[in-house]
Amino acid sequence: MPRRSLVRLLAAGSLLLAAACGDNPVAPTELRLAPPAERPSADVVAGPATPSLFSLPFDASVLTGALTFSAPVITPPRRPMSVDVSLLAQLTVKVCTPATGGGCGSVLASFTAASPTNTRLRLDQRTAEYLAVWQPLAQQVGATTRLSVEVSGLEIGSMPYVVGSGSIPLKFWVSNNAAIRVRALRARGFTATQIADVLAREFGLNAQMVATRLFSDLAPFTPTQVATALRLSALRASDVQAMTVFNTLGVPVVQAGTALRDAYGLAADAGATALKGAGYAVGEVTSALHTVYGLGADAAATVLKGAGYAAAEVAGALQTVYSIGQTAVVAALKGAGYVAGEVAGALQTVYGLGADAAAAVLKGAGYAIGEVTDALRTVYNLTAGAAATVLKGAGYLVNEVAGVMQTVYGLGATAAATVLRGAGYAAAEVAGALRTVYSIGQTAVIAALRGAGFLVNEVAGVLQTVYGLGADAAAVVLKGAGFVVNEIAGALQSVYGLGADAAATVLKGAGFVVNEVAGALQTVYGLGADAAATVLKGAGFVVSEVAGALRTVYGLGADAAAVVLKGAGYAAAEVAGALRTVYSIGQTAVIAALKLAGFAINEVAGVLQDVYGLGADAAATVLKGAGYTIAEVAGALKTVYSIGQAAVAAALKGAGWAVGEVQAVLQDIYGAIEDGICAILGCI
Repeated sequence: MPRRSLVRLLAAGSLLLAAACGDNPVAPTELRLAPPAERPSADVVAGPATPSLFSLPFDASVLTGALTFSAPVITPPRRPMSVDVSLLAQLTVKVCTPATGGGCGSVLASFTAASPTNTRLRLDQRTAEYLAVWQPLAQQVGATTRLSVEVSGLEIGSMPYVVGSGSIPLKFWVSNNAAIRVRALRARGFTATQIADVLAREFGLNAQMVATRLFSDLAPFTPTQVATALRLSALRASDVQAMTVFNTLGVPVVQAGTALRDAYGLAADAGATALKGAGYAVGEVTSALHTVYGLGADAAATVLKGAGYAAAEVAGALQTVYSIGQTAVVAALKGAGYVAGEVAGALQTVYGLGADAAAAVLKGAGYAIGEVTDALRTVYNLTAGAAATVLKGAGYLVNEVAGVMQTVYGLGATAAATVLRGAGYAAAEVAGALRTVYSIGQTAVIAALRGAGFLVNEVAGVLQTVYGLGADAAAVVLKGAGFVVNEIAGALQSVYGLGADAAATVLKGAGFVVNEVAGALQTVYGLGADAAATVLKGAGFVVSEVAGALRTVYGLGADAAAVVLKGAGYAAAEVAGALRTVYSIGQTAVIAALKLAGFAINEVAGVLQDVYGLGADAAATVLKGAGYTIAEVAGALKTVYSIGQAAVAAALKGAGWAVGEVQAVLQDIYGAIEDGICAILGCI
């Protein structure tokens, strides 16, 4: 029957009842209600129920007051205000013995509109009462029976009744009642939509009330039928409104999803959005996508993301519904368009992964290092240093890590070098990354390495292997970077394999002063003063510089320094000049030091002549004062000053030697004393 015809029919019935009931209706009598009857067989209701589909238990309380017995069963009768006169063909009145525990025992009499004429149930059009006449047996008089009324198998009320004698009119009214109306219309084959129209228009029920009635009938409608009714009836419920009702009533999500698909024609994406809007949990929505729409995990993840679920929610649902592992879940999330940070949150929340494991998983899933790094920063709150360590552990190359230190953490070259060093990258790797990623030159790279705390040997190794520098150039660069001489000397020794001689030359070439070089020779190479002086001389340091180093670095006095300098190969004059300059000592002390150092008297005499500008006479006096013998002095005067016998004799005499000593030495040196010598000496 068309919906409009049904509504018109019911409206007409209501008008008839209103006229029949009069102007002064009274409240219906409350009856003790029997438990809901079992569902009728298929030939009683319109179509069998499907046990696997959702239904609600019938709430018998909704029938309270629906049935009102009239006289003589109830005296005086109290008619309800609105009665339903459309039920005659579907009513069954039973008189039975009370069963233990309630309900009907043996049926004593039964009345329907199809019963024989004398016991037929009929409608009194004047009073709107349903009426049947029972003629009890004599032995039944005085017995307590149970009177009940059913509408298409639904018991709508009952009451105990003590049987009287004679013909007993069983009269009653049935109030307009939504549950009874659903039972009656359902049994007559009306659709859920037609019934929903009646419930909405005549009874003013909302969507949830209508759905409750449709789901709780003896032959409940399917979720798809109910959804169709909510959509097409006067309720005009939207998909979300319908699903909200379903969720509130407890309709399983798979059946709800099926209803969305079949009643509302929704595809998977719209269906998921509607289910989410209705309050179904993400796991339930995922089940619907899997079972109703036949989606795999990847497609489901895409739909769930479109519905607005967070990655962690989707991950948990995929894991549970599809029984897939972590790798497959992450792949599905990535395919759905979740960014690395969202997936990292899921790895942390759902799988309990720490930063190290999460980075490895994200890398394996194909996320770019920048995305992975940002996830470590935002999800795991890692500092740049901690992130670099994690990224290295995940197998990223140093250039990649340096790149994200720059782009994600905004680090400059030195800060990046520090972080990379802390992560365990070698100096050469870091240097290469700084060159490539930060596009900086050698000087800046070396400065960054030093600022990062790399040791000089590591930095020197970079200069050698990355930049191809030799020891000379490397020393200059290292000095420019602020490394001290001992550090550089150590690098020259360890990295370049230089000995002390070569290292001293390199250090001098790099601009280190003699004391610095000497200190390095002493500390790094373990050289004593003798060896150091020789090395310094070989490196090109002048004697005064070497002497200064002996004094300052090695703590030598003038005498000891003279010995060392002589051992290093310096001439007496050089040593004398250095002693004068460095030690600020006078002529006597210088000559004494030279003599102590083992310089030959001729060398010492040469010093007196060349350095101090002394003539033979003065030189003889100094040499005598220094402890040289007359023979040594005479020989030195003859050789160094190139003077004759007479001048030698005069110098020796002037120096304070006795005449006899002078005569003897002259005899020894010259073989004979020349004429005129005695005049000089005053021979006796």
